[in-house]
Amino acid sequence: MAIPTVPICLRDVVVTFSDATGTPISATAVYEEGNFSISGMQEGDKAVNYFRDRGDVYGARYGDQEPVDVSITLHATTVYEGTEKIPLDAVNKTGAFSAGASTWGTEDVDPWHVRIVAAVEGADRGGADQTITIPYFRGKATISDGSPMTIEISGQAWPKGATAAVTRA
Repeated sequence: MAIPTVPICLRDVVVTFSDATGTPISATAVYEEGNFSISGMQEGDKAVNYFRDRGDVYGARYGDQEPVDVSITLHATTVYEGTEKIPLDAVNKTGAFSAGASTWGTEDVDPWHVRIVAAVEGADRGGADQTITIPYFRGKATISDGSPMTIEISGQAWPKGATAAVTRA
């Protein structure tokens, strides 16, 4: 399929947070600024160690797996909801997510991770629908007063074993 000539814009992306229960608990990001970002993606999710002989590089080898930074800003309509599913509760394992299962795995009950999926509409632009998946996101939230009040969710997407920090399909 040819690459679309129409760019992806704000209205083409939907971001969802979910856990790993049998029927996942899921929260869609609404009232967002459209600034979902992923930074630090690199081949193999691995650092590279460079070896030097008196300052001159003579070799390179893969190092440790490294996380990728992720962030999104939402306009706040609530800061807590006991039963409805909201991204702030997804990140903090509160409200509707309090009994959820971490995507990191059931053998590792600590710490809490969630999955983020950014669904990118493509068929309407002459391409194919696509997804960006972050299976193991560990995040923090910042609430800022203002007009509107905002909730920034930021954190790191971690690779785990052979599973990449970010996949695209």
